[in-house]
Order: sequence, then structure tokens, then C-alpha cells
Amino acid sequence: DIRLSQPKYGYISDRRFILREVIRLKDMEFNFNNKEEKINIKSGFIPDSRVQVYFMEHKDYFFNVPELIYKSRNGRFYANNFEKFAFFSLGAMHTLQKLCWIPDILVCNDWQLSLLPLIFKEQFKEVFPKMKIVFIPHTFNDNYSIKKEVFNSLGMNSKVNKKTYNSFVNAVDNSDLTFFLDNSTLKNAMKKKENRESLEKANYDTIEYNEEMSVSERMEAYNTIISKLTKL
Repeated sequence: DIRLSQPKYGYISDRRFILREVIRLKDMEFNFNNKEEKINIKSGFIPDSRVQVYFMEHKDYFFNVPELIYKSRNGRFYANNFEKFAFFSLGAMHTLQKLCWIPDILVCNDWQLSLLPLIFKEQFKEVFPKMKIVFIPHTFNDNYSIKKEVFNSLGMNSKVNKKTYNSFVNAVDNSDLTFFLDNSTLKNAMKKKENRESLEKANYDTIEYNEEMSVSERMEAYNTIISKLTKL
């Protein structure tokens, strides 16, 4: 039973993708940045599959985001990207709690969800004691540099004592497995001393995967990944 969660950006059409409100996930409230925030969850399915996708609605963080998502047309990285995805990560965990659906494995993809492993460990580990966290970095770049203010918004300001923090290290240190889909991402991450030191103490693995693979090669890669995950 594989389920996905993502923000509901304003350009995503409810009608085209047949998205429906989930009644018990309507108007969920939780505290973020010392304010009571409210989200709604809509649900749909990946076409020709039974894979369910939960779309998180929030008028300030997601509704007005353009199709570039992470940066403006002049190429500038949005200053509140990490704030948005910290909010999304916290909201996703509250969604699981309200659903009463407990996955065996929670997969956190790239810098966008690199704070989720810490959020889980600090705030939800007792709620989901058997759940495992897998971090999959798809890239390694400056996007992993996070400001202390983001931790403050999560009520975890005591966790950092610097103005900026490497969230790649945060994700690796708080995950049960870090999984690389190609050796080049691993090599790039290893160039930085603090990443290297973190990975040397962590459980990590790698597999070569790319979109140029044949269907049979992809299936073999999928089976390999699933085999490694089930051993957690």
C-alpha cells in the first residue's frame, strides 16, 4: 500500500485530476511558528494505478506558488522555501496521525523533506514507534543550508546554535537509512567534510538508477530497492 503526499499548488486542477475532499482531514489545525494554522487534504490517484496521493491545501504557503515552484523567473531561490517545506512536513505527520494509517516506512525525498526525519524523531516517534525513516537525496547543492529561524517555527530552536545549519546532515543523522539513486550524488555529498563524517556513522546504500534504463532494468532496480527497505 503505497501512498504519496505533496502540496496542493494552485495550478493543480481538481477537475482534471478528479481530486476529492477527505472529510476527516478537513480543517486540520496545528501550531506552526507560534500560530494555529489550518490545512485541508484532498485525495486523488495516479492515473491507471491504485496509488493514492494526498494534496495539502494552504492558502498562504501553496496556493499562489507558480509552476517554477522553488524559484522566481529571474532564477532567485525563494527565501521561504524551507519554511514552506517545514510546514508541509509537520502537516504531513499530523495527516498520518489523523488518518490512523501507519506506514512501515516513510520516505523523505531530497532537501525539501530533509527536516522531516528530525520532526519525526522529536515530535512523533512515540506516536509511530515502529515506523522507519528513509532519506533519499536526489541532488546535493546549496539548497541544504537552512536558517535557524526555521527551527524556531517548529518549536525546536534549542536544536541548533548556529545561524545556518546543514539539513543534509540533519536528515542522515535522523534516518534509519539514507539511499542514493546514483553514485554521483554520493560523491558530491562526500566532498563536504561534515557530510562525510555523518555518512561514515550512518546506514547508507546506493544503486544506479536513471530514466534512460529499459523497463526490465528499472524493474530490477525497483526490486533491489524494495529488498533493501524490507530489511529495515
